[in-house]
Amino acid sequence: IGLSIVKARLLGARLLRLTSTVLLLVVSSQATGFAGSATWKANPTSGDWNTAANWMPPTIPNGPSDTATFAVSNITGISLSGNPVTEVNGIAFNAGASLFTITVSATTSTSSQLTISGVGITNNSGITQNFAITTVSNFVANLVFTNSATAGNGTFTNSGGVARGGDGGGTIFLNGATADNGTFTIDGGAVSGAHGGRIEFFGNSTAHAATIIANDGLGEGGLIFFTDGARGGRSRVAVFGNGGLDISAHDPGNVTIGSIEGDGNVFLGARNLTIGSNNLSTTFSGMIQDGGVASGAGGSLTKIGTGKLVLSHRNTYTGGTIIERGKLITRAIRAQAPGPFRWRTASLAGKG
Repeated sequence: IGLSIVKARLLGARLLRLTSTVLLLVVSSQATGFAGSATWKANPTSGDWNTAANWMPPTIPNGPSDTATFAVSNITGISLSGNPVTEVNGIAFNAGASLFTITVSATTSTSSQLTISGVGITNNSGITQNFAITTVSNFVANLVFTNSATAGNGTFTNSGGVARGGDGGGTIFLNGATADNGTFTIDGGAVSGAHGGRIEFFGNSTAHAATIIANDGLGEGGLIFFTDGARGGRSRVAVFGNGGLDISAHDPGNVTIGSIEGDGNVFLGARNLTIGSNNLSTTFSGMIQDGGVASGAGGSLTKIGTGKLVLSHRNTYTGGTIIERGKLITRAIRAQAPGPFRWRTASLAGKG
């Protein structure tokens, strides 16, 4: 995370503020009073995570070795708010567990963060479990996966900011954490001038086989962000409207994702985006371009895999296009963008 802070200083005030908030909350968790592992009661008094009486034994899971376990309960909407940092090793859903929604929410006076720093999310319930990261003001709400933590197969919704200048909810992967097979919906700002929600990959983290959707917003769109040596794996990425994928700060500078679709924005900076590792056939009608949070020019595109990629909008990235495998189809003048073009065991079709 330290390296990310250094980079953030070069990437602009907004990213620095968000990443610094993560650092502050992670550090402050080291001084948090630890409780113990516990199971959510069948008949709790409320949906508040931070109420000990809702757990058995009556303690609050909040420590790097703690596990929060969920089984059958008559209250399934769980809220973490008002406590700046909660940290657990893992969250486990037992066989036959109820359908839960766990919400990390900033308040009008306090940021909130749930850090999962060990095993991650284990779901034996047989149904998909839900997580939401929301804000109500200018304070920040984050769900952070770090070390070897996995997001499992959960669904995660990051709301956009609801006030002018307000930040959206963030899901952040650090170190070797993985998005695994989760589904992540990143919404745009709900009002003009509000920041969108975001999902950010730092360190050696990976999107693995997740589905990640960045939506349009009345303010900024939702943002998918890769930096450091983070990997895209076989992730299925979709961006819509002013929602975007940004790899401009990635180092060493090549991000592979499974597929791309939608009509939003892809920012390459001076980096290369490799598409096709999940072998899906998709259509992208947005714009692939240089620039992004870290700026830069000379971004390039590489097509791999057996699937077909259709580009139906004019693209402006300047570093060239390589087709390693599969088929690239262009349905607009200059859809393949300026710059050198070459292919191997693959094909190009369309207007070019």
